[in-house]
Amino acid sequence: MSLTITNSVNTLPWNENSANRWGKRALSRIKKIVIHQALGTKTAIDTNAYCISKENHTKPGVGLPHIAYHFFIDMPNGEIHQCNAYDNLTWHVKGHNTISLGVCLGGFFDYGSTKGRDHKPTLQQLTSLDFLINYLMDKFSINIENVFAHGELQTKPSCPGATILEFLNTKRKK
Repeated sequence: MSLTITNSVNTLPWNENSANRWGKRALSRIKKIVIHQALGTKTAIDTNAYCISKENHTKPGVGLPHIAYHFFIDMPNGEIHQCNAYDNLTWHVKGHNTISLGVCLGGFFDYGSTKGRDHKPTLQQLTSLDFLINYLMDKFSINIENVFAHGELQTKPSCPGATILEFLNTKRKK
């Protein structure tokens, strides 16, 4: 597996029915990385389709302007997509959007009593996640203490799942 980042910002469709567009921010504001799981979809293409649909959970009836994450890691192959520009102020974690980059892994993973359909991310996804976290920490001078699971910043215990939380905790201890 080649660890590269595919620029999908302009190849993933944008919501043409939404008057909303992402706000912009200075790159110097980026201080955190937040990891998510898709809770159902497995690819950037499918997740984007859900986000811009009227059925999405963040802006029902209208849809988001575009996929809500800056990066998406496909299941099962671990392909990394950059889905939004770094300066795009996407809506992925309430109260932290202005200072964070959102990274989402495709799949629906176990957490506590929640039994996900995919149970765990693939080895390829975890390898890609490690590569991407290291790349973004270096690019934006972010310390590992500022890399969070979504559930650590909001009451979303199922996001990003037990395996990813364990992965992050192990990475923090190194």
